[in-house]
This record gives sequence, C-alpha cells and structure tokens, in this order.
Amino acid sequence: MKLRDKLNSLEGYQEIIDLNIQFIKERFEKIENLKQDEKEGIQKYPKPNNEIIKSTKDSIINYYIDLIKAEYSIGLGKQEVSDLYQDYLNFFILTGEAKSAKDFLYGENPIPYYSTDQYDILLFTFSLAILLNINDEDFKKLVTVRDIVHEPDKLLDFMINYKLGGRTTSVEMKANEYKSYSTIIDIAITNKEKGIQALNQYLSKQWFKDYKKMGWSESHKSKHNIHSGYWSFESGALVKILGLDDTLLKNQPYYPYDMVHWEKYHNGTKR
Repeated sequence: MKLRDKLNSLEGYQEIIDLNIQFIKERFEKIENLKQDEKEGIQKYPKPNNEIIKSTKDSIINYYIDLIKAEYSIGLGKQEVSDLYQDYLNFFILTGEAKSAKDFLYGENPIPYYSTDQYDILLFTFSLAILLNINDEDFKKLVTVRDIVHEPDKLLDFMINYKLGGRTTSVEMKANEYKSYSTIIDIAITNKEKGIQALNQYLSKQWFKDYKKMGWSESHKSKHNIHSGYWSFESGALVKILGLDDTLLKNQPYYPYDMVHWEKYHNGTKR
C-alpha cells in the first residue's frame, strides 16, 4: 500500500481508521440506548434525549469523513473507499432528510445558510458523489438535503447541474473561502488549458491558506495522532466535470489524482 498523503505514517493512519470505526460503532449504540430511554421516559442527562441523539448523529458524520480521508490517504483502492462512502452517504441522507431550514440558521440576522463546517461537509459529500459516480437516485436524495436551504451557491449548484441539469450556476458563491473556484470555473469553461493552470496556481499558493482560514487546524503538527489527510476533493470533482487534462496536478499534494482517475471521463460528459 502506497501512502497518498505522507504527512502521517502507515501506522498513524491505521490507528485513525481503527479508532474512527470504533467511535462510529459506539455512537450508534449510544443512539439506540437513548432511543430506548426516550421510549421509557428515562432522562439521564441535563439535555433532552432527542437533542443528544441529534448531536451524536452529527459527530458520526464527522467520524465518517475522517475515516474516508484516512482510508484514501493510506492508499486504499476504489472499492474500499466507495463502499465506505456509500455507508456514509446513506447515513448522511437519512440524517439530513430529518432536518429543517431551522437547523441551518446561521449569521447575525440570522438567515438560513450553512455555517463553515456545514458547508464544508456538504461540499465534501457532493465532491465524492461526483468522483465516485454514485447512482442518480442517491444523488437526487442528496440534492434534497442540500435544498433544505434554498440559497443558491455556484459551486454546489455547478456540481448538481452536471448530474441532473436544471440548476442556475451564475449566482456568486456564499462561502467566501471557496470563492476562488467561481473564477476557476469561469476560466475553464472558456479555456480549459488556462483553467487547469488557474486551478494549479490556486492549489499551490492559496488552498491551504483558505483551509486554515475556515478554522481547520494544521493537524499534521499536532502532538496527537489526528492527521487523516489534506485533500481538495472539490478540485477533483471540478476537473472531472469540466473534462480538464490534470497532468499538471499529478504531483500536487492536495489534489486527489488517483481518485479522479479511478473512472475515466471524457470532456465533462455525464456518465
């Protein structure tokens, strides 16, 4: 197995994988116990059982994401990563469909929109949905979760339009940290060669700075073993959608080159 992100060791990634599998199992058991407590009218914690269930489900989503990143970083192949992603997606959709716009109130007003971490999770989920070519039925369910918040977003809607069509993708993006992609998309649509150069420039010079601006830590510098990998999966999804020649990005450390090439694409044509 060849490491794709060399900022952790084989042993380090394996420990993260094993721990996250354990954490997910324990959290599912916790949810079942809380459901039973709620049914029997037992309240063991200061917060209501249903609130704890909700926050526990959110933690499971984060554990899944960390696990997927670690599996890709350690060098696992398409089948293993795809199977894990499908498990994650089923849970993400099930959890998301139970939410309402109120769950996404964010900002000073407040208005219903995704907080930074919520947006990042949604973008991660859509990016891998494109890269791993999930079926249209699951993709439509994922779009239903995204549409709980009706605010348009150029990057998310560009991905949706690729699979399903019918989305307006000219509206500017809400997530400031990802606004560079809006320009890259516009450049690539006009000139693919200039588009891949712009993406390479962004990944080389700016992506990690934006990553840190979003509040994510430099996990590889932690004294704890928490580094599961730095990956710009959204860049891979855009390359696939736009049909760009990504040879220039082959050795770019944040670009998921192997995943993009697990399935061949032709000039951005839908599969």
